Amino acid sequence: MRMTVGAISADEGSKSVGFLDLLELQDGSSVAFPSIIINGKKVGPKLFIGAAFHGDEANGIESIRRIANEINPNELSGTILAVPIQNPLAFRAGHRFAINQIVRSPLDCMPADMHSMFPGNVDGNPFEMMVHRLYSDVISKAEYAIDMHQPTIGGKYVPISFVSQSGKEDVVKRSEDLARAFGTAFLVKTKKGGYAREGNMHVYSTVNGIPSIMVELGEGGKLEQEYVRLGVDGVKNVLKHLKMIEGTPVSSKQRIIREMIEVRARKGGLLHVEADLGKEVSKGDLVANIVSPVGPVVESVRSPATGILLRKTTFPTIISGERIVVLGT
Repeated sequence: MRMTVGAISADEGSKSVGFLDLLELQDGSSVAFPSIIINGKKVGPKLFIGAAFHGDEANGIESIRRIANEINPNELSGTILAVPIQNPLAFRAGHRFAINQIVRSPLDCMPADMHSMFPGNVDGNPFEMMVHRLYSDVISKAEYAIDMHQPTIGGKYVPISFVSQSGKEDVVKRSEDLARAFGTAFLVKTKKGGYAREGNMHVYSTVNGIPSIMVELGEGGKLEQEYVRLGVDGVKNVLKHLKMIEGTPVSSKQRIIREMIEVRARKGGLLHVEADLGKEVSKGDLVANIVSPVGPVVESVRSPATGILLRKTTFPTIISGERIVVLGT
């Protein structure tokens, strides 16, 4: 069956690449989602894959590009709908957010984080309008969804997946199955914290009947081949799990995280993180030292609980209140 998204269409056994117009800039030019449809020769599920809700997330873009070039539509069952750059304004600005728009008109552009404002608003600010169009015209056509991320510049995660705990039990279970198939070393299952907000794409989609996962791969502001490969392999594992391509997902040991604990600085200075990503630390273990630029250690930061070091700040400096690490228990 022919698949159409906006002005882009793909017949069975074909791939189409195009743009879904969204907004109009001051000079009359368009802002558009680059979009890919890979329509399989055989009947099967519809999978949405998105990346770059933030302009400093390149690993997911490259992962989707490679998937689109490696998957043969004639050997695919079902359809892949992909939007590799979900926030083209932020991507053009080369920043986490569309900072040029926010600085120009800060009150009109809040909220600005597209990832956490689903389902958007057709009559809202530019970002709410883009979210509304993304969900109504693309994601809602899918039966499963993957949202690919990196932390902000200055932060690095272990390879990790997030699954909503809100929604019907069977949809949550199928979301967890997607995450296990994707194969990240860690899987977060929690109803608390920023990644469990109702407006997050994977949470909203799950609540509305679309099994969905969010994955964090690598360090913000970088294009990292190791994590791109993890993204490609993960998506292919999901495609195998859904019987969209031949093969069996490569199984891997996965640790379940029930709670994420942020450890923040009380002092400012140069930051020395002493613990390694992905390693277990015990309560009271040293995780970081903050040193004065002109003197001694001003704060020795110790773990408030026993857990896994999931995320660390990679900036060389830190101020009071900023995150140093995130622990998972």
